[in-house]
Amino acid sequence: MNDLDDAYHDISLDSLDDDLLFIYLISKYPSLTQADQRRRYNKIDVHSIHEREFRHLTRFDYTDLCQLACLLQIPETFTVSRHRFSRIEGLFILCVRLAFPYRTETLSIFLGWSPTAISRASNYILLHIQANWQYLLHDFNSGHLTEERLTLYAQAISNKGAPLDKCWGFLDCTIRAISRPIQWQRELYNGHHREHSLKYAAVKCPDGLIRHLYGPIPGRRNDNHLLKQSQLLERCLEYAPEFYLYGDSAYGKYQVLLSPWSRIELSEAQFEFNLQMSRVRECVEWGFEDILRLWTSLTFTRSQKLFGTLVGAQFKVATLLTNLHICLYGCQTSRYFNLNPQSLEDYLKFGPKPTFQDLTLSE
Repeated sequence: MNDLDDAYHDISLDSLDDDLLFIYLISKYPSLTQADQRRRYNKIDVHSIHEREFRHLTRFDYTDLCQLACLLQIPETFTVSRHRFSRIEGLFILCVRLAFPYRTETLSIFLGWSPTAISRASNYILLHIQANWQYLLHDFNSGHLTEERLTLYAQAISNKGAPLDKCWGFLDCTIRAISRPIQWQRELYNGHHREHSLKYAAVKCPDGLIRHLYGPIPGRRNDNHLLKQSQLLERCLEYAPEFYLYGDSAYGKYQVLLSPWSRIELSEAQFEFNLQMSRVRECVEWGFEDILRLWTSLTFTRSQKLFGTLVGAQFKVATLLTNLHICLYGCQTSRYFNLNPQSLEDYLKFGPKPTFQDLTLSE
């Protein structure tokens, strides 16, 4: 054990493979590996975990996670599956489940709660966040996209060499593969990617935050169907008709949405326009990568079971948690555009706005 500790302190935690880190954590808490202790589910004390380990497990520092649990107005204590959890423990479990693609049976060895308790506790926090805070992903309904902020976004994009002076964000779709479902296989199958999938549309802004997320819809649907269903263009026309978004060529051109010129017989000016916009538009891909880099369980297709897990809620909450992570620590996009994101308090200042009845999952 001493040799393992010495080896651990000689290397950076970030350089550890997830499996090696998990082996290290189990060996560091030997009581959790004993069968008699395992059966009694001696839970880990989340308040005593080393700061570097805590950050690697949850993607947040301990003090920031405590602040986040309060600002999200998670109940101070809640009970599921006859287990009582504090809000710190509940949010800790959810972050660990999203960050690592381990089965609940595997996590129970380390965390000390039963697999059922882990699953229900994480789902409780997941549904609480989705029910009360998903409005932050509803573009203008969030209350943050004021004319002043849109002007700030447009200026930041223009300063990076974009030929547009009123573009406030970048629209794109992402396809997330799921496990082959028992129903609706034809509807969910995407012929281009040759996999069963769900599709989401998002608007990425130059401060790194995703201001609009719509979905999921079946993977066979095209991008324009997703755009029409989201009614994003209608809200842009209503709240910010003088500004516009920029998307790929599949969307076409509208009053509030521009796209690249067709590649057929481009003039020199049109070619230069496409080139300059493609350089700044790369940030939307960074946004999706931020989500998957932080919450790697979303990349494990076999765990994304449409009728077995809350697939859509997981991606939405992971996006919200990514926004919160960016508010605290910044991201590549915000540094590229030299535009700091909002503070955590400012991002959550409007408080919870329930969109449907929250599920307690309590027994």
